[in-house]
Amino acid sequence: MADRNPLRRPIDAVEALVGTVLAILGGVAVFVALVIGLTVHGQVGDQARRDTATSRPVTAELVEDTTAVVNPSSVTARPRVTASVRWTGSDGTPQQGEAAVEAGLQAGAAVTVWLDRDGRPTHSPLTASDAVLCGLLAGLGAAVAAAAALVFAWVLMRHVVLAVNCRRWADEWAAVEPHWRKELR
Repeated sequence: MADRNPLRRPIDAVEALVGTVLAILGGVAVFVALVIGLTVHGQVGDQARRDTATSRPVTAELVEDTTAVVNPSSVTARPRVTASVRWTGSDGTPQQGEAAVEAGLQAGAAVTVWLDRDGRPTHSPLTASDAVLCGLLAGLGAAVAAAAALVFAWVLMRHVVLAVNCRRWADEWAAVEPHWRKELR
């Protein structure tokens, strides 16, 4: 349908077209962010299942005191440090190794240590909550990045339109102003 507005300039049509394209790209970006979030959630969930299948928790005894790390920006989280621990292996033999434990514990404290298939300390497995959090963060990160790019493109386009309009208005005024001044005299 042709635009019948006599005041609509060609630059207005370009601006409308760019706005429409950016809106469509925004819809695509939402879809892509959703796909990214779901993909990351699935991958982290798969890793969590693999970790859980290949590791087991044991109760170990802390061999040394762990110093409390003071971090004023982290009031609620208890920091973790690497410390020496001992536990009884699945064959009944005493084992000792280094594992990540909460800071601020005394030697002799009971701690949970995760062991891999070979009986060596490993990190605790990822959880379903970790998968959800990673998926949300990846999806939101992608959405925010896309939104920032689209807003930047819109602002850049508006800047170009303003520059074109200012140049055209200056050219038109330069053509009209001498005649207009003569009529006022």
